[in-house]
Amino acid sequence: MEKNILSGQSFLGKLTDEEIEKRRDSAEYHFREFLYALGYDVHNDPNMKETPRRVTKMYMKELFSGTYQPCPKITTFPNSGNYSGIVFEGGIKIISGCSHHFMPIIGYVYIGYIAGDTIIGLSKLNRICQWVASRPSLQEEMTTKIHEELEKILQNNKGVAVYIKASHLCVQARGVKDYDTSMITSKLSGVFLDKEDTAKEEFLQMVNSFKK
Repeated sequence: MEKNILSGQSFLGKLTDEEIEKRRDSAEYHFREFLYALGYDVHNDPNMKETPRRVTKMYMKELFSGTYQPCPKITTFPNSGNYSGIVFEGGIKIISGCSHHFMPIIGYVYIGYIAGDTIIGLSKLNRICQWVASRPSLQEEMTTKIHEELEKILQNNKGVAVYIKASHLCVQARGVKDYDTSMITSKLSGVFLDKEDTAKEEFLQMVNSFKK
């Protein structure tokens, strides 16, 4: 029996080439039937004949590729300089898909952390965000998952902050069709939750100075 997971979960697990091909063929077949059920002559329309294959490839290799791949290998380094300030990276572009309507979510991630024993190679923050985003999910789930991955990697950290601002096409292109709204989510831990500490305020100042 094929293994399936809930949307927003980690990844499907290591699949053989044969298993991937089987899923791809099945998805392509059922998407063709879906289009046919909607009323399109997908078998004879020259513009749509290959659409099931293209859409399946797009989901499995691009938009939802994180479903089929483990988290990328993350390089960490010792915090040999005992840096105690906030490490911040902002404007990390993500493109995901809402698990309610399969419409795009497009936005930016802002990350801050105060290192303990280790620091992360800067580009690895981008890789974590992009991997988490590459599956059907909710923005709330993405925010939590990115935070969880950073907590696992940053040994003995003093705090991690994740802030996401994104536009949802399920709001902009359907339903209320409100083109100017964005959704903001955040998750904080450690000193970023300490009301006696200035870390949260400093982080939000960095976000606001960088925000796209």
